[in-house]
Amino acid sequence: MRRLRRLVAGHFTPTRIAALRTRIVEIAADLLAGLPAAGTADLVSGYALRLPVTVICELFGVPEADRTVFRAWSNALVMPASPQTGASAAGALGAYLADLIHRKRGAQEADLLSDLVAYAREPGSESPLTSDELLGMAFLLLVPEHETTVNLISATSSPCSPTPTSSNCSALKRSWSARRWRGHCVTTHPSAQGVGVGG
Repeated sequence: MRRLRRLVAGHFTPTRIAALRTRIVEIAADLLAGLPAAGTADLVSGYALRLPVTVICELFGVPEADRTVFRAWSNALVMPASPQTGASAAGALGAYLADLIHRKRGAQEADLLSDLVAYAREPGSESPLTSDELLGMAFLLLVPEHETTVNLISATSSPCSPTPTSSNCSALKRSWSARRWRGHCVTTHPSAQGVGVGG
């Protein structure tokens, strides 16, 4: 496990992190722009659930055509309607990721899964990564990160309204600076300590 963590950490160089931050801001802005400009909107389904899995799709190099079904499986796994739907989503995601890893073996793409697959077949590597290790790492990156981010976004958006799914934050956003908002989030939700905001 320590070896796998080192491999993943090596993917997140300062240059890649800066590029990723820019892309996350773009994705977040697009998702927010898609919410209703007036009235209420469901921040969980319309934003919190979609942002992390979209970023993960880009990290993994999931083809655009597959992202809708990938998002549906991931959401069903993180917030299952029943144990059966959660198990079904886990099985479908596992099969899809195993196939995606197989496809990455014959491609040279600039994404995290491709890097891990390339290392797996690199003669000078410490020891070859097995398909099970690759699949396990993909799940470890997908599920905890998705669930943690969904919960964090949902929790820190709750001051916008008496109900956390309402998107009537415009007046609050005008009266609170980004720095004050971050301070509030860190105070009320310690897991937001690493969240950065501009402004």
